[in-house]
Amino acid sequence: MASALQAAPARRRNRRGEGDRLREEIITAAGQMIGEAGDDSALTLRGVARRIGIAAPSIYRHFTDVDELKMAVVKRTFTEFARARDAASGDGDDPAARLLARCRAYIRFALANPGPYRYLFSQHAPTGDPALPPPGLPVFQALAESISRCQQAGLAGAGDDPHWLAAQVWAALHGLVLLRLNAPGFPWPGPLEHMADQAVARLVGIETPADKHPA
Repeated sequence: MASALQAAPARRRNRRGEGDRLREEIITAAGQMIGEAGDDSALTLRGVARRIGIAAPSIYRHFTDVDELKMAVVKRTFTEFARARDAASGDGDDPAARLLARCRAYIRFALANPGPYRYLFSQHAPTGDPALPPPGLPVFQALAESISRCQQAGLAGAGDDPHWLAAQVWAALHGLVLLRLNAPGFPWPGPLEHMADQAVARLVGIETPADKHPA
């Protein structure tokens, strides 16, 4: 009987210049393993090497230790989220609509990628060099800037510092996501994206389409 731990078939050797592709494959495999296990406790460089079918020494050319690989997974996930967020916001000129669209993208990304999402904000996720900004800071800054644009356009009733509001919006979205992931059978009163819209709108003080056109 074949073992689930059996090594993958030997991988074709990269041609010259394809080292970056192997690095990306290593990060992908590590992210999959973390998502499947629910945490990074079983992640090892040798385990990743077996999964993608390369000799263990090959992985050390790209990552000196497993913590460096874990950080690469975190950075990749934040990058993928930012890409999905930016694609969802479109290129319209209504900053309030763009803010809500970006927050809905947060919800969709988290629900579609529960393993990586949980890892980003878990106690196991690497924090990196304390002298450097945390890997998720650009995402938070982008949220604060979106709120600031709403304020500058006169579309936000809340006049608090945008970073203060961004922290509250982030906490609300994160709480909604985790509750939905952890209690899928609960009789939620409405679609999660609609609940997120209302939470963000109330925190920032913006009108939603339903507010503008009540039934």
